[in-house]
Amino acid sequence: ALGNEGKELPMPLMGLPLVLFYAAHAAYSTGALTRARSFLLSYLNEAKALGPQQVLNMPDGWGGKKITAADRKASRFRNRACSNEALADGHTMLALIHERIDGPAAALEDAKEAAKLADLGGVDSQRLAARESLSKLLSVLGDAAGAEEQAAEVQCIQEEMQAKAAQKAQEEVKKVEEAQQDDADAEEDEALKIEADGCDGDSKGAVMDRNAMDKEGAAEDAPMARAEGAQ
Repeated sequence: ALGNEGKELPMPLMGLPLVLFYAAHAAYSTGALTRARSFLLSYLNEAKALGPQQVLNMPDGWGGKKITAADRKASRFRNRACSNEALADGHTMLALIHERIDGPAAALEDAKEAAKLADLGGVDSQRLAARESLSKLLSVLGDAAGAEEQAAEVQCIQEEMQAKAAQKAQEEVKKVEEAQQDDADAEEDEALKIEADGCDGDSKGAVMDRNAMDKEGAAEDAPMARAEGAQ
């Protein structure tokens, strides 16, 4: 409404790229592919023009600036919307739209860009999905060599993911074993302490017994000493 009246629209706190990104998703989910494509193209242009966005993790007053909790939260959304991971998602959706509207050949460039950005983003599941999609698309287009090359990339990523999963599992086992060892050490320390306390108690008891016996002996000797003195 403000735009229709010629008034300047305020910039969304979370950034224009995020608004365009979700508008594209909403349009795509309702089947409005042409509108979704328009939103996606605007999103990609805006996000790439802005570049990587800073996350405001600094405390309020840093550098003389007022930084609220809302500012910090919004900065995380801006950072996410302009990240390589989000850009890869944008190109992936754009490739799907191009394929449905104009055919597989129209989707190729966006599919390649999605794979490249996914590699830069470093999210293994996204890298895998992008390479699988590109391999299938190249196969449909009759590029057997290209499809085979991407299939090899898929296998490499899968092997990397399996290796990471195995390493993580080993680390978890090690953590459990270390925790169990810590518990066992603590139990052993407690047992030694109890044993030491028991030994101290026995020693004190023996000393008390000897003192009691000495007192009893002294008490028995006292009458005899008095009798001898009387003689």
